[in-house]
Amino acid sequence: MKIAFLASRKGYLKVMGSLIQAAIDRGHEALLVVDPGERKPGEASTPTDLGHWPAARVVAHRWGQPMLPRLQEAGAGALVGPSLHFVLTAMGLAADMAAATAAGVRLYSVDYVLETLTSDPEAYRVVDVTFYATEYERRLHCSGGQRDEPRGA
Repeated sequence: MKIAFLASRKGYLKVMGSLIQAAIDRGHEALLVVDPGERKPGEASTPTDLGHWPAARVVAHRWGQPMLPRLQEAGAGALVGPSLHFVLTAMGLAADMAAATAAGVRLYSVDYVLETLTSDPEAYRVVDVTFYATEYERRLHCSGGQRDEPRGA
């Protein structure tokens, strides 16, 4: 399977680097989706950053442009990204998520901060799987943000 990873920022690579490598190790083709015009200064993935996965193919995509055609062109069966719904919505690509799902592209979110607590409920309808950094984050998200009672209370 060809798996696309949102990879235009160094931070995204830090979160998903082991997943990219695991996909390659298991025989999947990794597609690193980068925006050549990344706007966040100092955060843009460089060729050196992307070079950690020489077996991966880099796919250029300008944020704000529809992503589904690029994913289909590349033959991606899945898209993986950090806080996927949050990131794609911030990039103006919310409609792409529903279109990707309808086209058979699976969506996987790797959450590493508590953005899940402020996720739009639409995220539950369009993201296929959410991976949490910790069990605490999963429980907190599933409880709607209600924290566990402190021990001994």
